[in-house]
Amino acid sequence: MKVLIVTSKTLENEIKKLLKNYNVDVIGIGEVATLIKENELINSLKKKNPNEYDIILLPGNIKIDIKHLEKTLGINNIYLGTKHYKDLKILFKYLNKIKLSKNKPADEFIKDILIKENLSIYERCFTKEYVMKYGKNFIGNLPYGKGFPIRIISEINFCEEKDFDEILNEAKYYLSSGADIIDLGFNEKCPDKVYNVVKLLKSKINVPISIDTMDYDNIKSGIKAGCDLILSLNKKLIEKFDEIPCHVVIIPDSFENLNERLNSIKENIKLAMKKGFDIILDPILKVENIFESFLCYKILKDKYNLPLLAGIGNITEMIDADSIGINAILCKICYEIGIDFMLTTEASDKTKNSVKELSIANRMMFISKIKGIPPKDLGIDLLILKEKNIKRLPVKLYGERIRAKPSNKFIPDKKGYFKIFVNDEYIYCVYNSFEENKNLTIFGKNAKEICDTILEMNLVSNLQHAMYLGREIQKAEFSLKYGKSYVQDY
Repeated sequence: MKVLIVTSKTLENEIKKLLKNYNVDVIGIGEVATLIKENELINSLKKKNPNEYDIILLPGNIKIDIKHLEKTLGINNIYLGTKHYKDLKILFKYLNKIKLSKNKPADEFIKDILIKENLSIYERCFTKEYVMKYGKNFIGNLPYGKGFPIRIISEINFCEEKDFDEILNEAKYYLSSGADIIDLGFNEKCPDKVYNVVKLLKSKINVPISIDTMDYDNIKSGIKAGCDLILSLNKKLIEKFDEIPCHVVIIPDSFENLNERLNSIKENIKLAMKKGFDIILDPILKVENIFESFLCYKILKDKYNLPLLAGIGNITEMIDADSIGINAILCKICYEIGIDFMLTTEASDKTKNSVKELSIANRMMFISKIKGIPPKDLGIDLLILKEKNIKRLPVKLYGERIRAKPSNKFIPDKKGYFKIFVNDEYIYCVYNSFEENKNLTIFGKNAKEICDTILEMNLVSNLQHAMYLGREIQKAEFSLKYGKSYVQDY
């Protein structure tokens, strides 16, 4: 397949180097690829004999009527490439699998192929046929273990303090974020509430329900209500029960050092096995010694080959760092060890979205494990504030260079002023008019739609105010998108 790539003169040599291993010709026209004029393009393509090429690729965000261009040249082989030249290498990797478009940039199709190809590996684990073939171990209706992704347990904290609607809404939020099991945390003795909440929740959502409590009466009520998993039993609690009809998580009683932790949990495993419990092991992931904790998991996996649970939330909550990367690396370690369940929660502002982050990391690491490749270039990622490839055009300067500097001049807008607020859903711009009965609130999710509406309604009268609003509303959008604080800068 022979391909001609149209770009700017500035990028012509860059693209030739980038695609040196492919059968491509590159033609540079003008200084800016997206601003190539149609007449210049027609003249340049005529010189290249466009019929010789199977595909002619234009810059992905060029504003040209391709059908008109083709009609003028008497050809039918012109398509949009990628928006940025660096992505052309990825495009050529999948060129035979992509149906290019004359009105949509190729970027969309690259991402779609990557995501579709890789997600199919993950999603097949949820098909009836796959579960019937490979499903050997179940909690409720949920298969786990070899051949399946790590299952995510999301804890609803302080259930004793919440009414049922609040618990149900939180459960639905966690499920929509990617949780597989809902865990109900009870810090106080409240067996009646445990029974009612478990019973009601099981009637509303079709996923396994666990209870997280160390109170004997709470556990008895949870079992009676039909919970699928109990977190957690130490030696004292194991001794109190003779029969438990659901899975139980066994923890150690001592955490002083690796040997004491191992000896303690081994003793509890022996006792739980003697009673015939369905055991899941949790030697406890502690932030004070993460490596030692994971070493303990590895030793137990090698010795017993029993299912393991790791409390990922213990780490994200106790480190003042963004949870995104922490969740990703902890998930990778869990796959290397062979851990079956990851428990997390969103108990504070800094851990918000942890369930979703862990769910995405889970897909990445599972696909990576199945394909035997690093969790990279999957079309699925946790790159939120950083990019794999910084996309910037080469700097070309014109005219006099003027160093920017701030101004203290302030020109009040004669029409009115705005107060800007952000909550978890929207940006709100409250307009206070200097005219009677003109006050209103504009709300939306991004700066462009709000600024467009302000301009359309003619609510500003000077450029300084307009530029200020643009800056502030963009900051508000950043705050909304990334869960950051926002206070208007006056």
